[in-house]
Amino acid sequence: MNEQKGLRDSKKYKLGHVLNCCVLDIDPVKRIVDLSEKLAAVKEQKSHEKEFKVGRECQATIELNKESYLIVSVKSSKKAYGIGICLLQNFNEDDSTSPYQNVQIGDDLAVKVIGHNTAGFLELLPVVKKERRTSSGLGGGQAVELGEGAKFKGQIRSIKNQQIFIHAKDTSGSLVLGRLLQSECESPEEFNKYSKGDLIDVRVLKVSKAPASRGAAASWAELTRKKAHMDKPEGLDEDVKTRSLLSQNDLKKGQKLESALLLGPAGESALNLRHSKPLLVRVSAMLTGTVPFNHIVPTKDLAKFGSDILLAQKLQGGSQVAVTYLGDGNFSLLPQRKVAPLQFSKGDLVTARFVKVVRGRGVTVQIDTNVFGFIEQCEITDQLAGNVFKLLEERKVFAARIIDADAAGKWQLSSRESVIDEESWTGAVGPQGPSKQFLAKDKEQ
Repeated sequence: MNEQKGLRDSKKYKLGHVLNCCVLDIDPVKRIVDLSEKLAAVKEQKSHEKEFKVGRECQATIELNKESYLIVSVKSSKKAYGIGICLLQNFNEDDSTSPYQNVQIGDDLAVKVIGHNTAGFLELLPVVKKERRTSSGLGGGQAVELGEGAKFKGQIRSIKNQQIFIHAKDTSGSLVLGRLLQSECESPEEFNKYSKGDLIDVRVLKVSKAPASRGAAASWAELTRKKAHMDKPEGLDEDVKTRSLLSQNDLKKGQKLESALLLGPAGESALNLRHSKPLLVRVSAMLTGTVPFNHIVPTKDLAKFGSDILLAQKLQGGSQVAVTYLGDGNFSLLPQRKVAPLQFSKGDLVTARFVKVVRGRGVTVQIDTNVFGFIEQCEITDQLAGNVFKLLEERKVFAARIIDADAAGKWQLSSRESVIDEESWTGAVGPQGPSKQFLAKDKEQ
């Protein structure tokens, strides 16, 4: 909650306090949801269309500065609030990398309404009082005959999170905002060679919004540089286009995809093991998904090599991986993994994720979506010294074996080395969970 009221009255919020908030933005890479308590009572989309008609100019207050776009609140003469997204527009005087580098939360901004999206947000453009560039300067090349398959030369305005943003003008003089994903280049090496200000040839893959009238609206275009598209005299290669515009509704459980892009800082690990779905993948221009913790490496490899094998996979932002669709927006890096819901039983070797320490008792772990278990303190390791809880907390994801279930049906597990080992674990586990061998050694001590 990044607003003055929230900062001023922050002491009144306590853990567990229920707030009525409006979601302003979701960052899938940083996994942050921006909320506003002030704008929680904003009217629905139908009211927006009546109060804020396309072409209307009004004053907005900046609520969030997301570098390549702004989230703003606007107020009509009837004191009705609306929430809008201010699209990428290079109107700053110093030509800085971020168009909105010189504005901050709380500043006022003159905007023009150019549309209403399905999420109930107003689509806005800043009202530029003074022209700094000609239309050819803004686009860096010829005007764009906007439409699917159109080929043009555009100028790179910014590069961020495996995305290149390009400005151009269409033949009516309206602004065209284009996005070229790394996955729509022929290779990661091609994508990495581009810099801000470069002029590059691209083709329009999909137009999200066509201009309503001259200068009154901007269009958002998904772009491509795939060789199959660029080599065609006109139009797009239909087979490649289908893959590029793949949506979740097009996928079937168990469907394998040869190439998906790991999202995260380029060259750095894309793994975030604090979450049950540590990886984000971009499958197409239309589809981003997640990879659950137990679908990254095989459990047997995790048991053999330990948690370090996760880092050895070199799962870095911008790298390409093959995935299998699991359903509900989830993907697996394990092509042989069964897509049907996992059925657990005593003796199964599973991938476990550390959740929390229950002091004096053991550790709560997760073994699948909405499936949790417990490892008693004496079942954490064969070692008899040191902070055994910290072992699992540092590993985060590790191999464990189901050894029993408690009266409530919650799985009891062991992560002890001798129990994880396939050859030595059989018959070593007592009916109540704790290992007979461990208890014998503990008694000797």
